[in-house]
Amino acid sequence: MLQREKDSLRRYRFTVYIPACYEVRHSRAERVVWILLSPLAVLLAGYCLIVVLGAAAAVGLWHVLFLFDGWKGVVFLLGLLAAALTAVLLLAGLALICPLLAVKRRRESLTVDGETLTLRRWRQRDKTFTFSDIRAVQARQGRQTLVLRDREGRELCRLYVTMEGLDILLADLRSRRALFVERAGGMPEVPPPLLSPGPRREEQALELPAAVPGWYRLAYAGAFAVIFAALLVFALAVAALAFSDGARVEALCLAPFVLLAVLGIAWVRMERIEVIGDRIRRRDGRGRVTDCSFDDVAAVRIRTAVTGIGPVSGCRLLDRKGETLLAPGVGMTGTGLLLADLICRGVPFTY
Repeated sequence: MLQREKDSLRRYRFTVYIPACYEVRHSRAERVVWILLSPLAVLLAGYCLIVVLGAAAAVGLWHVLFLFDGWKGVVFLLGLLAAALTAVLLLAGLALICPLLAVKRRRESLTVDGETLTLRRWRQRDKTFTFSDIRAVQARQGRQTLVLRDREGRELCRLYVTMEGLDILLADLRSRRALFVERAGGMPEVPPPLLSPGPRREEQALELPAAVPGWYRLAYAGAFAVIFAALLVFALAVAALAFSDGARVEALCLAPFVLLAVLGIAWVRMERIEVIGDRIRRRDGRGRVTDCSFDDVAAVRIRTAVTGIGPVSGCRLLDRKGETLLAPGVGMTGTGLLLADLICRGVPFTY
């Protein structure tokens, strides 16, 4: 079986074009996380203040009224009060820092326009340099950070692997034959040649199905429905136990998880893409059906983003105006057939 599956694949080689203008910036999800952490820090600060101060008052009064060692109770009360105030100040500081970090992430970006790169930083002057100023790309902190260094080894800019558009910049640097090093000690003594203007394209190869049928379907794997079903069963079981013990309010708190699981099951079961000859038909999770033709597809945009579970790749089918015609969901089975079909039809690929 494994041998037949291996024989049914073949290596497709295709060209991916690199745009002349693009931007590398922090992801929107990262900025949203920092914004959401602010009210969470405020709630935790208030909770710590109420709980710790209440416990301090109770213990202090116990020492004063029942153990008759008033000075010990006062000292204990003051110690707990200092601990509570310290925790509150730390969380309040976090509540103030989180929105500042969100603004900082929003304002930081690296814009590439032809041969010119412009680094924009919050509360600092913009920094402009060219590809010919780059000596090497250095990976640091376990390859989580990339540092662009100039011809004298100084830092030009620092980028993070979770940034949007970083895959385009790396493809641009690879097409120019830039030098990639792991450590500072790996820098060559003699600077490498200047980076020439890139060809604005990169050759890639993928192992995809050798034969593309006239009809095939893209759908989410059954594992997604199993995960949402497990979440639904778990939430209903916990809610039933809480309701049987009289904790009705706690049981109602699980309603959002039940709703999320039901919507997730409906979404992964309903959303699918069917390719019949030259027609592409998509039904989304809400049941809406859209139909287009391969003749409407002007290009395919591929993107790779680094997340907590590793790199995630996706593709979008674009029309003549650059608008998205179709965007298969990440994790859909049959995406390889669609990519092989697009390559065989000669549709250009771009970043």
